[in-house]
Amino acid sequence: ARSQAPGQSILLPEQVFGMFPTIRHFTAGVRFQTTCSKCGHNQSERVEGYTEIPIPIDLLSSDSESGGASSTPAELQAHDLLELLEHFFRDDRRSFRCDKCGDEEDDNAIYRSSLVKMPQVLVLHLKRFHYDFKNNRLDKNRAALSFPAKLELRERRDTTSSSSSDGVVHICAADAKSSDTSIDLQEGPKHAIEAAAVQASLASSHTQVADPAPEGLLDGASPEFTYALSGVVRHLGVDGQDGHYVTDVPDGSTATYKTGAPEKWKRCDDTRVTSTTLSRVLAEKESPYLLFYQLLPA
Repeated sequence: ARSQAPGQSILLPEQVFGMFPTIRHFTAGVRFQTTCSKCGHNQSERVEGYTEIPIPIDLLSSDSESGGASSTPAELQAHDLLELLEHFFRDDRRSFRCDKCGDEEDDNAIYRSSLVKMPQVLVLHLKRFHYDFKNNRLDKNRAALSFPAKLELRERRDTTSSSSSDGVVHICAADAKSSDTSIDLQEGPKHAIEAAAVQASLASSHTQVADPAPEGLLDGASPEFTYALSGVVRHLGVDGQDGHYVTDVPDGSTATYKTGAPEKWKRCDDTRVTSTTLSRVLAEKESPYLLFYQLLPA
């Protein structure tokens, strides 16, 4: 079965979640469901928050190795972000005993993960580094990665075909919604923290009830979210023992994003800031480590 990195899980009351900008704007909600493939019983379901989506850059390479050797080393193979995302959120098979029908055959459960709460800023962590215990060193996967200036996220489809051909990734739940960035702190953060503590205490003292139906979607509407590239952190170096980090950012505030990323960008290299372009940012495929995408207005 495919192993999935836990990332940074955040379990906070909704009131606390809304107070902190770093949590409110960067946390994506991922729903994990385990369903019986025989009777369709939903065996388990949970939603976890991730401040970053951790994606192994060799995710496709590890699968292809089982189907035959490649002439290109895994650390030098080229990948596409859309394919990695869809592969990361693909259905997996698990073995369990169904509480409803009693089936307990091997691989009888479908384990599905999907985005249910869309952050204002989607952070994708490309896991390039791994520790080599045999040689006692930190190695780097230097595979090239193609990533788009605009990322289209849509509702999941019951198909195994890749969506990269149409420029869209189908990894969202049917009831996915964007996170609400509005919060009233006119009475000060101290008051808000005290109010959150009271609400959390009340919630823990009562029987847990189901969450209300998500807002922000019309009945029967398919979720559609468009993100624009808003930052790239790069690691320049051949391994994890040394190297240097630089950051590419738009030349101007991302608050002005309407239809996508601007063509003018800047590279921040310690105290040195130089001009660059979006085309150059996208063309430099060997070094991306963190990708930041900002949600565009609907």
